[in-house]
Amino acid sequence: MTILAAEVTFRLDAAGQWRASVPLTDPRTAEVQTSRIWQQFREGEGLAFAGLIENVQKTPEDKLELSGPTLLGELALKTVLIGTAWTSTALNTIIDGLLTGGWVRSGSVTTTITGSFGGDQRLQAILMAIEQVTGTHVRELVTESGSVLTRNLEMGAFGASSGIILSSGSPD
Repeated sequence: MTILAAEVTFRLDAAGQWRASVPLTDPRTAEVQTSRIWQQFREGEGLAFAGLIENVQKTPEDKLELSGPTLLGELALKTVLIGTAWTSTALNTIIDGLLTGGWVRSGSVTTTITGSFGGDQRLQAILMAIEQVTGTHVRELVTESGSVLTRNLEMGAFGASSGIILSSGSPD
């Protein structure tokens, strides 16, 4: 499919956002539907990103504008069973229990936490769990091989500390 423009923003501790523009004259635009997965490839490099098609709009300029969350957004579409709770359980075990749909965890945080996430979106439950362990974050890494997407949720401390400390209170 001919791509006129594409843009993706990845986020730490959240699904990112993507958008693309394709000409309506391309016959493959008939296959574009919401709830499908969009895969954007970069020539010579392979998969640039994958995301869920959430919005499809025709423009007066004979273009189709597509957008949605990056593939991590899949976990926001699924909920945790009511009554799901962990007591003094390693964060690794909790994250593994919350992942679904082919997502796997990489990175290891063995700190034990306690949490009840019943009825929450799986992505929200993951974020509530990692908030209990200072300095722990998640980010998505999606790769493609032989037309198969591998969904990996990386967990750990990413980047280096800037040394800046933010606090609230009176400036006095």
